Amino acid sequence: MRDMDRMMAGWDAVLSPPRSDSLTITSFTGHPAMVVNVGFAGGMPISMMITGKLFDEATVLRVGLGFERATRWHTMHPKID
Repeated sequence: MRDMDRMMAGWDAVLSPPRSDSLTITSFTGHPAMVVNVGFAGGMPISMMITGKLFDEATVLRVGLGFERATRWHTMHPKID
């Protein structure tokens, strides 16, 4: 938790691919994180993870909301045959 806090000290939020090890790290450290849709590749949705500082869920949610307001990816869905 302390190492993650030191890594996050220079940023309000960190954007990264939502890999399972990234989600595991935030589960263990308690850092807030959310995943948002950022497009499609090969007809399948792709996403990014937004991770914030401890006890700063509000910043993570503001970044996610800002991204969704600036794009339309959250309104699009893959075609299902």
